[in-house]
Amino acid sequence: MSNSENDNTIKIPADKLIEALFHAKQCEQHYATQESVDNLKESVNYRFDAVDKRFSALEGHVDKRFDDLNQNLSNLKNLLIVFSGAIFTAVIGLILKGYIG
Repeated sequence: MSNSENDNTIKIPADKLIEALFHAKQCEQHYATQESVDNLKESVNYRFDAVDKRFSALEGHVDKRFDDLNQNLSNLKNLLIVFSGAIFTAVIGLILKGYIG
């Protein structure tokens, strides 16, 4: 080899070369990690939005079911009032029949 070829050659110990390569990859890894965090954050926000929508729909469904239950209980209450009135009338009629008849 000529001296000019030797002047263009750089000698780097293997351990320094490996350290430099790993250090370069750490920087790239940091950017990839930040991108991954951003992607994960977006994904989590999307999923929470979807859960919120499901809970909103469920809330409306539950509200309707409670309204239906309240209506059924109100109907049952009215039926019991009518039924107890009929029983009361029948009992009074039987009592009066015994006195009158």
